[in-house]
Amino acid sequence: MQASTFLITGLLVGAFAAGLGLAGCGRWTPILIGLVGLGLMGAGVFATDPVNGYPPGTPIPAPRTLPGILHDQFSTPVFTALPAACLVMARRFGRLGARRWRAYSIATAVTFWICFVLAALGFNRVGLFLPTGGLWQRLCLIIGFGWLIALAWSQLKGRPGRSGSRLRGRG
Repeated sequence: MQASTFLITGLLVGAFAAGLGLAGCGRWTPILIGLVGLGLMGAGVFATDPVNGYPPGTPIPAPRTLPGILHDQFSTPVFTALPAACLVMARRFGRLGARRWRAYSIATAVTFWICFVLAALGFNRVGLFLPTGGLWQRLCLIIGFGWLIALAWSQLKGRPGRSGSRLRGRG
């Protein structure tokens, strides 16, 4: 079930990236968001390894498998390209005078990375963060995907510009 959601979400994110490219949203934003989609699809193809004793009975540390390593490698663009796209768009929004969108994009990138670091601490079995690593990871993704949804909605509704009209240019 989870593999299917990764694959479908990855395809949808990839389609959104292509749409941004066709709308003239510059070079880097569609590439970065496309990498997020590709990463989600790859993470859907390869199952993650057990971590931190989950599922119950899993040894700590759990042995690594090739599919688990590939899952992690495909996940990398999700956790790097998404906040990078936020920062690229923040720059674009700044040039357009869309101060709220600029601030939202910067806040998203910063909050995303904070949650990612806290998740990494949990997954690396660091003290207080051990039991909450998965929670921080999910919050990270909710924040990032929330920004993607808001960006898509803004383009659909014509804010901060009609389907790419104000987002055109380099970036």
